[in-house]
Amino acid sequence: MAIPNVHQMLRPLLALANEGPITRRDSTPIIGDYFHLTPEEREARIPSGGATTVRHRVGWAFTFLTKAGLVEKVAPITYRATERGRAFLLEHPKEITRKDLEAIPGWKEVWQTAKTDKGSAEVVPAPGEETPIEALDGAIATLNADLKNRLLQTILEQTPTTTR
Repeated sequence: MAIPNVHQMLRPLLALANEGPITRRDSTPIIGDYFHLTPEEREARIPSGGATTVRHRVGWAFTFLTKAGLVEKVAPITYRATERGRAFLLEHPKEITRKDLEAIPGWKEVWQTAKTDKGSAEVVPAPGEETPIEALDGAIATLNADLKNRLLQTILEQTPTTTR
């Protein structure tokens, strides 16, 4: 199985937070067990190498759940389900989708950035296949590959060819 994306983790993490206080660190191996991830999948790192992909996505899923008011921090690194979260679990017995989150009153407002001199910009990340960091890492890798190809092409064009 592929490593689950952020939105696939939402309901299992909310269910964990409903059972009692949980940290991101403690929930990461539980999510690995829940999705039957292989040791290689559990250890796979985001392109920057800063964290495992599973832990990174667990963190983003908790961010979405917190912004939705479905979980709350009860300590600096500890979460638990709110009353709204418990009701949401009953209303969504199989999965939680982006549309489900968008239907929560105030969802878009919690993602709005502060007004700048150029106006207001809205930022609502999509819980999809990649987190914003993963998307940036992928873009950087693409740019680096393109740069290497251009550099090699320039070097080859400047190198005199020899004939035999």
